[in-house]
Amino acid sequence: MKVPAPIAIRSLADIFDVPLCNLGEIDNRLQGILCPVQDIGSEKVGITAQFLGEADTYHSRYSNSEHFNRLFEQAFGAADLPMRANMSILDIGAGSGTNTIQPALTLFPQCQIVATDLSPELLRILQHYLVKNDLQDRVTCVCMDAMNSYFLPARFDMVVGAAILHHLVDPTKALQAAYRALKPGGIAVFFEPFEGLAIIRIAFEIILERAGRESSPLAPAVSRMLAAISLDYATRAGSDKSAAHFRYMDDKWLFTRDYLERESRKAGFSGLTIVPHTSTPTLFQDYVVGLLRLAAELERDSLPQWAWDVIIHFDQSFSLEMKRDLLLEGTIVLRKEMNDGRQ
Repeated sequence: MKVPAPIAIRSLADIFDVPLCNLGEIDNRLQGILCPVQDIGSEKVGITAQFLGEADTYHSRYSNSEHFNRLFEQAFGAADLPMRANMSILDIGAGSGTNTIQPALTLFPQCQIVATDLSPELLRILQHYLVKNDLQDRVTCVCMDAMNSYFLPARFDMVVGAAILHHLVDPTKALQAAYRALKPGGIAVFFEPFEGLAIIRIAFEIILERAGRESSPLAPAVSRMLAAISLDYATRAGSDKSAAHFRYMDDKWLFTRDYLERESRKAGFSGLTIVPHTSTPTLFQDYVVGLLRLAAELERDSLPQWAWDVIIHFDQSFSLEMKRDLLLEGTIVLRKEMNDGRQ
């Protein structure tokens, strides 16, 4: 494969410590998407078809800019952070941009963003949006692995990542890269799943065990979905990801506060805030409704009432305070000390 010539753009030379090339020289569909020269032709570890050949389907199913706009505002409010208009932002795992780039451009109207992702197909969707809306001067798309530290130190005010850390074999490397990329006083914001989802797994296992004894059976598609989710959540629990199969799984982690506190300190961060996304009286019911739709395109009535009674029982068994502590999904806010000169 012919390696494109490195590009020479002064502003990017002030950010990256490696040469970049334009992937449009290899594939015209990827015009304007940059890539570190040394990454051309390298294996894309830990990324599967849904992010590559099926990128358009993934984009359509999981895009929700309004939801992430609320999460940004919620996180900045809970962590008592100023929302400065002119932030310099590094987005790791930006994907098609709907969930982070669009909210950031709205909330920080003078910001400059470097959007990175391992999938050129998802970045192609983002680049099309940028060209269509004349935003190329505010957002630069770079195809690269979030675990690689290709940035010069202390170049960004904020690092963001929407559901990226749980895809990585070693999230600590991404935290270290984020810390190095941040200016002193900078912040990192990540939106991630947590091991509180074990409650959903237990509810599903009870429903599957009871299904054969109930007069209203589960439809085969529902049984398959509940079993798949239960297995997925069980596999992702814990911090040991040394087994070979994790290398090729899309979703690898369900995080715990203990793990994040330990690994963020190891990366150099001094402050950690975790903001639960929701803690409503119907938390588990609401989450299952979302799972049915996203995982299997099923509606609420695809579960019989006896199955919902199991989930309702869990909702009634935990206080709102305990539901916040359980953390199904949350926003992680990390701070780099203002006087920290480490790189």
